[in-house]
Amino acid sequence: RIFATLGVLVTLVFQLQIMTLLSQYMAAATITQAHDRLLAADLYRRIGEQSPDFDREKMIEIDVYGKKDVKLIYSDSWGSATQGSFFDWDNGNIHRMLAYMTVLGYSNITTLPEEGRRANTALFKDMPVWPAQGSVKLVGKLYLIKLSKKPDPVHTELN
Repeated sequence: RIFATLGVLVTLVFQLQIMTLLSQYMAAATITQAHDRLLAADLYRRIGEQSPDFDREKMIEIDVYGKKDVKLIYSDSWGSATQGSFFDWDNGNIHRMLAYMTVLGYSNITTLPEEGRRANTALFKDMPVWPAQGSVKLVGKLYLIKLSKKPDPVHTELN
């Protein structure tokens, strides 16, 4: 009887822990996904505002400096992906950002090769950080987006 009672108590404690972890995961994932969807939409809107003849049917090139992290009140474990924003993973991997935006329907966006992106590092120097006015800028036919003060790995090399 003692072992059966102890087994039931341990099982109940484990089930409570599992429910707590799943609830925190769902809350963190839901908030992060909403953040990413809204950020992608806002970035695309800001890109469109830079040119009076913007055409969503034509391919455009962008370069992104830095990353946009998401800070939540929910705890996460080291190495956890539960709060992983597409705009934060890999320290600002532009290919992950663009793949996510493509999934959302913003399929006319591409980027430069790494060498071309490195050459743009100086252009970001005097730009304000997102969401400030001027954090999205059109230079020639290239759209520049500065998400943070800290550079991503591609733009770090010239700093």
